[in-house]
Amino acid sequence: YGIDRIFWLGLYLVLVALSFWIFGEFIQHRGASGPRRHLATAMMVGTLALAYFWVLEREVNWRTPPQRQAGSVSGRFLGKASLIDWQTWSREAVDQAVASGRPVLVDFTALWCATCQDNKRRAINIQVVADKMKSIQAVAFKADFTDEDPVIADELARFNRAAVPLVVVYSVNPEIPPRVLPEFITRDTVLSALEWAANPMDSLADTARDR
Repeated sequence: YGIDRIFWLGLYLVLVALSFWIFGEFIQHRGASGPRRHLATAMMVGTLALAYFWVLEREVNWRTPPQRQAGSVSGRFLGKASLIDWQTWSREAVDQAVASGRPVLVDFTALWCATCQDNKRRAINIQVVADKMKSIQAVAFKADFTDEDPVIADELARFNRAAVPLVVVYSVNPEIPPRVLPEFITRDTVLSALEWAANPMDSLADTARDR
């Protein structure tokens, strides 16, 4: 069911286990009768109902497991359909995109990186960011560090990072250094960086101010 749904599947199992514990502890073991038995039964049924209708049906959406995305950069299962057309990262591909005069966003990520997944869910794979990238004709690259690719590790070190997450935005002006976003990003952080990347004059002004 994908990395995005692991938490909810785990919570579902916890709730099911809790309901059976209620049954074993308060109905089977203690032999509750009368109002106590009714209360214990109601708690058990309520817990199972919560597990099914809230977790399985709403959060996991178990009837529609995610499919492997055709041409995905990693071929792995993704919990939520991507709103952004990701390309496979390489230094050469990024240089080529920048040389063509297009803004570039690179997401260095990994399936085991909880912060990466949270950043993606809250600040990258959202409609407003996808619309912004489309409007400025930005190119998105995903560098999958799940298997700790040494080439990606070298690129992380080049940006003084020992591990993911790392999100880098390149300006349309190839002479301007890329902008490295904070480890914990927000929607506004990403939108601001994309706006900066799409406007060479703003990029130059920011660079001059930094100096």
